[in-house]
Amino acid sequence: MTFKKMITAAGAAVLILSGCSGSIDVSSDEIVSNVLESGKEPAAYFGTGSYKIYSDGELAENASFEEYADKDGKRKIIMENSGEDGKRFIAINDGKQLISYEEGSKTAQAMDISGLELPTAMTQKEQITGMLENLSGTHSYEVAGEEEMSGRDVYHLKINAKSKENLLGDMEFWVDKKTWFPIKSVSNSGDNRSEVIYESVDFSPDFAADEFKADLPENVEIVSIDSSMEATEGTAEEAAEKLGMPILILEESLERIEWTELGGELARTEVTAYYSKDAIPSFSISTFPVPEGEGMELDGKEVTVRNIAGFYEKELRMISWDEEGLRYVLMIEHPDLSKEEVIQELEGMEPVS
Repeated sequence: MTFKKMITAAGAAVLILSGCSGSIDVSSDEIVSNVLESGKEPAAYFGTGSYKIYSDGELAENASFEEYADKDGKRKIIMENSGEDGKRFIAINDGKQLISYEEGSKTAQAMDISGLELPTAMTQKEQITGMLENLSGTHSYEVAGEEEMSGRDVYHLKINAKSKENLLGDMEFWVDKKTWFPIKSVSNSGDNRSEVIYESVDFSPDFAADEFKADLPENVEIVSIDSSMEATEGTAEEAAEKLGMPILILEESLERIEWTELGGELARTEVTAYYSKDAIPSFSISTFPVPEGEGMELDGKEVTVRNIAGFYEKELRMISWDEEGLRYVLMIEHPDLSKEEVIQELEGMEPVS
């Protein structure tokens, strides 16, 4: 749906090492392998915890979460921002449709997912596991010790970046020795630091029969998102041709580009470019002709993008601006990537026709 000086772990390391006794009979590779293996099949659990983002050593984002996960793949995620608004965001996958809703909104989004193989990385645990899958070539592993955390015996795993150029810097994971569940994770990128910790996890939850049923206010309209719209993948040149005008692209970090023909009221071609670094998704940019009409103006906190007035929406981690007849909507995907870093990178965009 945002989240940068690195905090030294010297003091923590002293406590960790002084609390360890005896030798550790498991290697870092075995720990990672077991975490990944345990994530292949859906597991039932109910977890609560917190998600924090630090920028230049100061707490920038602070949210609490509840996760309901069933063995059949059903998921319910509730996140609550501890900021002034304290809004709650709810996402539910009942196996047939995916519903998302932000408290206070008049609409909720629903997507038909029956028969589709959609990414299952809804929970913090699934996102952490997905991150581990992409680190073997860019990071080295070491076991730092054994501890007790959230009432569980855990392995403390340090994952260090092999190069300072990596988008993902050094990381730490605390993994439950019995279930291989990642109880805590800390990741660094430049001056950014993100921290996820499960304060409680119940691996034998007794969910109510209607636990994964969306209980929304009566005045909320559920808007269906057509999941059958197929995207066509191609080249930047082909995408520009579909738009009928040149499109701005970051050639060096472009992972792939695709376009979708939208019908209904929108009736437009929408191009989405996906960008990554070190095989880790960094952000995506959707591009389409600047829409006309009431309510189509950009909104958010004003920022300067490519010497043009743009806007940033903190809750969505979204940067948007209009340039040469096209609207660009950028969604930051990497949790440690700041809007300032992204805006700086956008200076390197070049037109493709």
